[in-house]
Amino acid sequence: MTIVPFEHGYAAQLATEQGYEIWARNQRILYEDREAYKIVLPDTKIVTKKKDYEEASVVEEIKSYEELRRLGFVITREEKKYFYFGKQMAYQYHILVEDAVNQDFGMLPREHKIQHNKTYYALRLVGPHAGTTGYGRWVKYKKKEENDERGQTAKRVAEEKESWVPLARRKNQDMVVRIKEIPVMYHPITQDIYCIEQEVTEKVYLIAGQRGMGKSWVMNRLVGCARWKWNKSVVVINDFQGECGSWSTTWGDKSPQAVDLSYIGETSVPLPAVYLYLEGRPPLEDVPLEGRVSFKISMPFKKLILDYENILREKKGWRMDKIMPRFRNIIFDKDGNPREEFFACTSFAEIEQFVAQELEHQAIASGGSKKGVWQMVEKITSVLKDIYGQNFLDIANKLPSEWMVRKEQVKKTLPPWIAAIYCGLVPIFETSHHYTKDYFPLVTKHIIDTIFEYQRGKADPYFKDNNIQILCAIDELPTITRDGRGKPTAATETISDLAAAGRFQRIGLIAATQNYSMVPDRIIQNTDFLFCFNQKRDEEAKQIGRDFDLSKDWISKIKNLKTFECVAMTKSSHFVVYSPFGARSETMGPIEGIVLPPLNQHSAPRRMTET
Repeated sequence: MTIVPFEHGYAAQLATEQGYEIWARNQRILYEDREAYKIVLPDTKIVTKKKDYEEASVVEEIKSYEELRRLGFVITREEKKYFYFGKQMAYQYHILVEDAVNQDFGMLPREHKIQHNKTYYALRLVGPHAGTTGYGRWVKYKKKEENDERGQTAKRVAEEKESWVPLARRKNQDMVVRIKEIPVMYHPITQDIYCIEQEVTEKVYLIAGQRGMGKSWVMNRLVGCARWKWNKSVVVINDFQGECGSWSTTWGDKSPQAVDLSYIGETSVPLPAVYLYLEGRPPLEDVPLEGRVSFKISMPFKKLILDYENILREKKGWRMDKIMPRFRNIIFDKDGNPREEFFACTSFAEIEQFVAQELEHQAIASGGSKKGVWQMVEKITSVLKDIYGQNFLDIANKLPSEWMVRKEQVKKTLPPWIAAIYCGLVPIFETSHHYTKDYFPLVTKHIIDTIFEYQRGKADPYFKDNNIQILCAIDELPTITRDGRGKPTAATETISDLAAAGRFQRIGLIAATQNYSMVPDRIIQNTDFLFCFNQKRDEEAKQIGRDFDLSKDWISKIKNLKTFECVAMTKSSHFVVYSPFGARSETMGPIEGIVLPPLNQHSAPRRMTET
C-alpha cells in the first residue's frame, strides 16, 4: 500500500517509533505503525578538494610590504558599495597583481596583516577592512623554479613539505568541515556561509520586513534546524496565515531548494508537526487532515477564568469595574482558593444558577438590597454568557483541553501542546480563524504561561530535570501584542517577559513582524539577532538603524533589499562564518546575504493565496 507522506504525517510515525501513546478523551491519536519517512538527519558540511585546503597548510605572516612586492603583488584600496564599517563609509583593501593596477596603496594598512600559504602559494589580507568577515580572498600565484637559500629548487621544497601534511591529504582525500551551527544565509559574492552558534542560554531572534520577502522562510529554517541539529523542542504559536501546513513534508529531490541544501551537505527532512485548531464561533468545519495531523482543541475553563483580570480587560463589554470584588468572590473562597462548586459546572445554565445563588448569599451577609443583587447577577452572567458563547472553552464546546500520554509505566495528563513537546513533536497553532477575536491574546498568554510552568518544574518536574530547551516561534507578533486600537493586550507583557527572562527557564523566542515599530520595546531591547528584510517605510528603517547603531549606508541598504535578501545584525552575540574552503571565523556584523532554504517544504500563505 502506498502511503502519501503528507497524509501520513511524520508526527504519528515518530511518536509511535518512540513508544508514546497519545489519547484525546477516549480516542488514541497520532498512531502510525507504517514507515512512510526514512529520516536522514542534517549533516551540514563543506567538502573541499585537496588543492583548495587551507587547513593543515603551511601558513606564515608576511612581515613587510617589500616582501609582498617581491612576490609580484601590491595592496589597493577601493570604496565598496556593499561594505561598510561602523557608522562611516569604509574602504576595502585588496591584494592584487602589481601589473594589473595603477594605484598602489604603498603600505600595509593599520590593524591588517598578510597571510602567506606557502604550501599552495596563496596570499590573503586579514583585518577589519579586508572583507565582510575580516578576511579577504585567497590570491594564488605561481612559484618560480628558482634556488632558495639552501640551494634547493621550489619544486623540491614543495615535495618535502608534502611529507609534513596528514596522511589523509597525502591520499588525495577531500577535506570535510562539519558545521554544527545553524547556517542561515550565504554571501552571493564571497560564497561565505553565515551561521548562528548554539550558546548556553536561549536567544531572542527577531525577523522584520515586508510581506513576501522571506520572513517566514528564515523562521522555518531556524525552527527546523533547531529541532533537528540542536535537538530543541519547538512550538509555533501563531500561524495566522496558514502557511505551516507543508512543514510536515519534504522538498522534492529535484527541487531547486533540495539542490541548494545539497551544496552544504543537507537533505530535506520533515518536521514532526501537529496542527492544533482552537475551536471557536462559528464552529470549525474546514480542518485539513483532521484526526491525522490536525486536531481541534479547547482551552480550560478553570485556568482561563482564574486569570479573570486579564480576560475581563480584553473587551470593553467584559469589564466589571465596581463589582469586580463580587465576581472575585464567586470564583474564590474566603481563603483565596478556587471554588470547586463553580468550576464543577458543566453548562452555562449551571453557571448562571451558581452565580445567582452565590450573589444572593453575599448580599444577605452584607445587608444589601435584593434589587442590587439582581443587577449584579445580570451584569456578571451577561459577561460570562458572552465569554461562554465564543465557544473556545472546554465547558462550551466539549472538546479536550488535555491529552493523555503514556509510555511504558509512565502516564501523564498534559495540555495538547505540552503533550506534543513531551513526545518530541512540534505543535503548531493554526490561528487564521480567531486571531482577530477578543480572547486571542489571552489564549496566547495562557499557552506561554503553561510553557513557563512546565519549564520551571512547577507543573511537572520532567522538563526541568531533563533540561528541556524550548523555542517559541510567533509570526506577525503585533496581531497578538496590539489590540484593534493599537494598545497592549494581555499577552504583551507575557511575551516581553519571555524575551527578557525566558532564557533563564531555557525558553527562546523567534518573532516575526511586518511592522518593526509595533514591536514592544522590551522585546527589541532583548533581541540578540535581527534578520532584516526589505523595509520600504523610511521611519521603520531609521528606527532599526537607531536601535542597532547602523550607518546611513546600511539604513539605505535595508530599504532596497530584494526577495530573500537579508541584512542580519546582533547586539550581544556574533555570527560564525565559513569560507567556501571551510575556514571558520566570527564577526559581529552587520552581514548581508541570501537566506538558505528551510529543511522542510514551505508553501505560500493560504490566506495570501486566497486573496
